[in-house]
Amino acid sequence: MKSIEQLLEESDRLLGELVAADVELAGALYDDSDARRQLKDADQELSLGEAEVITVAVIQSKAKEGPLAGIATTSDAYKAAVTKLLASAHQGDLKRSYVRLKERQIQADDRKVVLEQATARFSAIRHASNLLASMLQATVSISQGGTHDNSVSNSQ
Repeated sequence: MKSIEQLLEESDRLLGELVAADVELAGALYDDSDARRQLKDADQELSLGEAEVITVAVIQSKAKEGPLAGIATTSDAYKAAVTKLLASAHQGDLKRSYVRLKERQIQADDRKVVLEQATARFSAIRHASNLLASMLQATVSISQGGTHDNSVSNSQ
């Protein structure tokens, strides 16, 4: 069995780790939130660009011109033509916005993973701290000649 001094040293070490994990978690939360905001902004920018491309094509089609001319708007061919139009726009005029969106998606996914890792690390250290607190409490109780009260719970 570890001595009270050893348990206190371990407690100090865990407290330092818990503080570091808390700082890491706070940073990961901020970074994740920022990445999701940037992703939303990039998505909105691309959506506006796509809406403009489609609007221009629809206006042209009413004048019997452009890539959507002569295609019934309710047909599968129209949906395919719009998809092709947007794919071409993603490689042309909207390339910068499209690439930015893809980069922001990757960044948001990466930040989400970092947040999940920081959350798991914080949780593991917190649980280890709670276990150590119970061990310390039992050791103190035993050294004072009492028995350990199992009804005492650590707050989560």
